[in-house]
Amino acid sequence: MEHVCNNCGAQGVKLWREYQTFLNEQTLLCSDCTGISTGKKYLIGQDGRAWSDLMECWNDSVEFRVPAVPTDDGTFLGFTSVPYNDVVKWRRLPNRNKP
Repeated sequence: MEHVCNNCGAQGVKLWREYQTFLNEQTLLCSDCTGISTGKKYLIGQDGRAWSDLMECWNDSVEFRVPAVPTDDGTFLGFTSVPYNDVVKWRRLPNRNKP
């Protein structure tokens, strides 16, 4: 699976995927498109954490979307199983590459 936003084509940015969804049914969305897909405006920090009004805290998911941290074989690491070094790499990616 190519690591690009399925909506706008953004590459080299943080992407989110659906939680508990088969790989062949996954869509990847950048921070802007993730917010649009929910119909809400989400505040997403530079580290990729999103503010949840419901829980009144920062967290790694945006509704039912979680960070899409790729593996070498083209799949994604499980949301609760991402090694620290991969978390750091994902958080260092920009949120967007659009002006």
